Amino acid sequence: MKRIKQSLSAKVFLGFAGILIAVSLVIFGVLQYFMPMLLKQGISTSFYEGLEALKTELQQTAPEDAWPLLTAFALNYGADVSLHDEEGTEIHSINGQVDYLTEERFGVINSYAQGIAISYDYQHDGKFYFLAAAVTFQEADLLAQMFLRIFPYILALLVMLSALAAFFCTRQIARPIVTISRTSQRMAELDLSWRSEMKRSDEIGLLSRNLNTMAQRLESAMDDLQQANIKLRRDIEREREQEKQRSDFFTAISHELKTPITIVKYDLEGMIHNVGRYKDRDKYLGHAYGVVGELEMLAQEIIDVSRASAEQISLNLETADLSALVSSCCADYQDLAEYRHISIEQDIATDIMADLDAGYMRKAVSNLLSNAINHSSEGERVAVKLSGDSLQIINTGVTIPPEEFERIFLPFHRVDKSRSRHTGGSGLGLYLVKTILDAHSFSLQVKNLRNAVCFMVELSSGAPAITHTQL
Repeated sequence: MKRIKQSLSAKVFLGFAGILIAVSLVIFGVLQYFMPMLLKQGISTSFYEGLEALKTELQQTAPEDAWPLLTAFALNYGADVSLHDEEGTEIHSINGQVDYLTEERFGVINSYAQGIAISYDYQHDGKFYFLAAAVTFQEADLLAQMFLRIFPYILALLVMLSALAAFFCTRQIARPIVTISRTSQRMAELDLSWRSEMKRSDEIGLLSRNLNTMAQRLESAMDDLQQANIKLRRDIEREREQEKQRSDFFTAISHELKTPITIVKYDLEGMIHNVGRYKDRDKYLGHAYGVVGELEMLAQEIIDVSRASAEQISLNLETADLSALVSSCCADYQDLAEYRHISIEQDIATDIMADLDAGYMRKAVSNLLSNAINHSSEGERVAVKLSGDSLQIINTGVTIPPEEFERIFLPFHRVDKSRSRHTGGSGLGLYLVKTILDAHSFSLQVKNLRNAVCFMVELSSGAPAITHTQL
């Protein structure tokens, strides 16, 4: 019972079937009641009309010649007929069941449950004759009995036909609504990929089309909301990353500044008090001066990084001779390379022109060269190759751990965890290189070769990218 209450199809099916069966039973009852009555009325009317016609014909026919007329009437109406003269003598009799009706000489009409009996008198050649006729309602009674006998079969047929009709009505009415209900249930669960496939032109079809339109608009709105949510998450993650970078940046700055400041402080304090080795003031004044120089260089790098972080790089693009620029940078670092017993091998194509900011590009190339020389051991080599589409700087004898590929371009990051300034710079050089190349829309690839590291700048303009590869 609970399932029926919860099922529209079951309700529609049972409702239609019940109504059809009830209507059919009412119609059957009406037919059973009125059909015999109407049949009796029809038999009576037809019998009266036929008897009147027979009487008219008998008035014009001699009694001896009336046999054919009486026979035809009896056959047509299934009646009993007899003809008597005025003395009551029987002239003709068919079936002989109506003699008693002639006791009344001037006509008798006798109706009863089983039939009708009628007696007429008429004249022919001045003599009176009596016509008696009777007909039964046996056919009507048989019809009523037949209705009662076939009622169980009629009832079974009505149930089957009603169930079949209710089934098709349910398919036409309830099933589309159930389909729409299932689709709306999926929409309620935010599954907006389903659509109603009904191609109807009535109100149900209109409801289906409206549901599809709503699902399409909701799906579009959900997609937009999802994209906005993804963008918001990315913005939040980027903000968190930037906040972390700022925190790490200031932490690294404090660490980088603390060491040289402490050195200068102790040098000056020792010279002020003229104690121990600090009595040789000229020596330690020079040492303090060198540390201050490093502080100045670090401060300039921090300023450059701050400008880059604030997206304050404003390029002054012009067509420049990149070949000459790279050659000049190699010449600038030739003394440092010879001091560290490192050879610089140049394979620089001539007359390579590019649209760039010469000052910032010189800074980027210089940082790449400085990075390559500072991270190479004595006796190694640094190869500089420039072609029409790329610049490669390769230093031998070292490789970069793969897990460091994603971090070497972060500010103040060093592969050497000791953070010694004898084994690495401030950790800002490669960050500046990345920022400058991004501003020029030049991509940078970093890859490990066999016992070597290669930094390759792709000079073709495009979306800035940094690719890390290990060969």
